Amino acid sequence: MALCPDSRWVRSWPPIAAALLVLVTSASAVDLSKWPGREAAIEQARKQGKLLLTIHVSAEFTQNAADSREAQVYMQAALADPRVEALLASRFVPTLRAVGETKHLRLKRTDKAAAQDVAIAYVCLPDERVLHFIPGFLSPADLLAELTWAEQCYAAMVKAPAYEQPLAMRQAHRARIDKADWAAFINERPARWSDDGKLAEGETTVDLPEVAARARSVFESALSARLPAFWQREEAAGALAALAAHGSLACELAHLILAEYPLVQLSDVAGPAYAATCGRRMFNSPKRRAELAAWWALSGKAGRSTLLVVADDDFYEVTSRDAAARNPSSGPQPVPRSGRVARNVATTSERVLEWPPAELRDLPGVSRLAVQVVTLDELAALLADSGLPEANYTRGQPLRYLLHDAHGFRLAELSGDEATTARLAEAIRNMDPGARAGQLLAKPVKNGATTPAGGKKNAKP
Repeated sequence: MALCPDSRWVRSWPPIAAALLVLVTSASAVDLSKWPGREAAIEQARKQGKLLLTIHVSAEFTQNAADSREAQVYMQAALADPRVEALLASRFVPTLRAVGETKHLRLKRTDKAAAQDVAIAYVCLPDERVLHFIPGFLSPADLLAELTWAEQCYAAMVKAPAYEQPLAMRQAHRARIDKADWAAFINERPARWSDDGKLAEGETTVDLPEVAARARSVFESALSARLPAFWQREEAAGALAALAAHGSLACELAHLILAEYPLVQLSDVAGPAYAATCGRRMFNSPKRRAELAAWWALSGKAGRSTLLVVADDDFYEVTSRDAAARNPSSGPQPVPRSGRVARNVATTSERVLEWPPAELRDLPGVSRLAVQVVTLDELAALLADSGLPEANYTRGQPLRYLLHDAHGFRLAELSGDEATTARLAEAIRNMDPGARAGQLLAKPVKNGATTPAGGKKNAKP
């Protein structure tokens, strides 16, 4: 890897990573609260002829990004420098966004990467086509170098005809990739581009998640080869996670991905890039957020029990269990579905279950339920906005059904192999308004069990 010539730099990663996160003592003039939102930033960049700098941080997506710890660390580590402030003021319109999971809906993980904060800065044209992206909490000098390189590439690109600009950016990214890393990257699957600069399969983003996962694999292999031999496996995993999150090394991820998808739309690459950087799913604020919160409130006022049916999601596909079995220590990877087009993990899946299933149509109680089919983004927002109990699940066992009474008491939470219509039917049959009234003070627990006031758990439905 050209960015990491020998193991001496890697051996010193703990103090380097820590130094990047030390709060800068000098006051910074950067006020994140004054940065415009996405739409306003796009409009401003168009009017002023500037580039967009969109920064994604792993803070809870339902919270104000500017107030998050992750954003403050990024500001103090990367932005608190007069040179950075001057460059942003003259050439960029910056905007900030939180894209992390919430405490109300978590994928249970114990690996080292799960505990890492993450930040990714995207250098975009005003139409949100991505010139470059910069993962990690990096130093002002590193950020300046990457932003300057992106600007130089942009200046060269605009001199070419529009139809040649993607190829120009591809060549710029290819030039920054070590030859051995590129050979490893295309070893399992040939590059999308032919030697004469043409796309073999035409324009498509179907394979983008797989390309991003492969880029992460190459990145980890290149770094692992340079780790000292005496490091234990657990220490090595922690080092790789820290290096990806707290330095400029992970820029090779960007070069590998964008060499295959130059000038890709931010909405297409953001999810796969986030997954490749930290092994986690990127969350988006759903359009139906206010609508769902209002639906929940009205259902409660009407005294109706509710059922949330969770739509399929590419990132947490059940088939990811195969990937987990092959490499249990790795973070979750998006696994395209065989036999049909895989949707990009940057946007939540629009595939939904048929409701009600044929087996439940004649079941007493089904017609009295208020039902919503929700994406994971919508579910996370609804749980947070309505003060509902938290939901947790494991990789390869995606959530499917969450049943609540009219007071928000969790009657059943079914995921993975337990999420059968038979189990759901049993939970619906067990709904008893009289019994529920005596459990309003009970503490809800997972998988449909409840803790009554006496403290003993009831059996699962």
